[in-house]
Amino acid sequence: MKTKNLRLLHVLLCSLILSAAMSLYASAYPVKKGADFKLVSSEDGTSGYTADGKWSENVTAYHKLTIEDKYASVYVTGLENGSQNTTYGMYIALCDAGRHVLDASTGNGTYVKYVKDSPIGTGFAVKKGTYYIRVTGAKNYRVIVVTNKWKDKSKTKKSKAATVKRKKAVKGAFLAGEKPSTSDWFKFKLTKKKAVTLYADFSIGNGRYAVLIKTPRNKTTQYINGGQSLYWKSTGKWSKGTYYIRFKRLSDYERGSAAYTFKWK
Repeated sequence: MKTKNLRLLHVLLCSLILSAAMSLYASAYPVKKGADFKLVSSEDGTSGYTADGKWSENVTAYHKLTIEDKYASVYVTGLENGSQNTTYGMYIALCDAGRHVLDASTGNGTYVKYVKDSPIGTGFAVKKGTYYIRVTGAKNYRVIVVTNKWKDKSKTKKSKAATVKRKKAVKGAFLAGEKPSTSDWFKFKLTKKKAVTLYADFSIGNGRYAVLIKTPRNKTTQYINGGQSLYWKSTGKWSKGTYYIRFKRLSDYERGSAAYTFKWK
């Protein structure tokens, strides 16, 4: 009986510790209203050690992620707990239902590290389905995943370019796993001659993208990395008329995905 009680006490203590850790990370990360907060954890040995208890840098763990919305943005960060209260970053990758990599900066994955108030993370854009977050070569770690419903208003053909009203932000997405050659098209109309400012926010994203702008006089291309924003202002006034903006992946970053917003004024 005494042994049974001790086991029950051990299970209770472990549950309390895990609940406290979940509460800590949930309150520390600035989750937006309406966000779906998820926390998955791994105990020692799940990743980082082989079945016979030997350390290996090549051990990987997969955490299932189910997306129920038509489109969603996914933000991932996390950390590995070291000895003496030290913490480390780790590498993660987005995989499909068959655990094939869809989005990763390198072979090991994309580096992330949770730091209160200024986490280092990465973002993806996905459609409805089942995915896995892969963690490579880490142990005793925490993965924080925040998902939000996303509306992709972009169009893949110039003839069907999405109309954007002045000062109104629209959402677009380069989805993980789609054809790398996919382009997103937008258009807007000037009713009088004026200077133009373009703004694109790729803060939830990975990879590198080109923004092709056709001005009244010439063509210009701006570049933007996933996780960053772009601000571009014309050097002069544009004539009234309809203008097209094209977003596309760069060929060296075909695995990138992003949930972004676009606005002009």
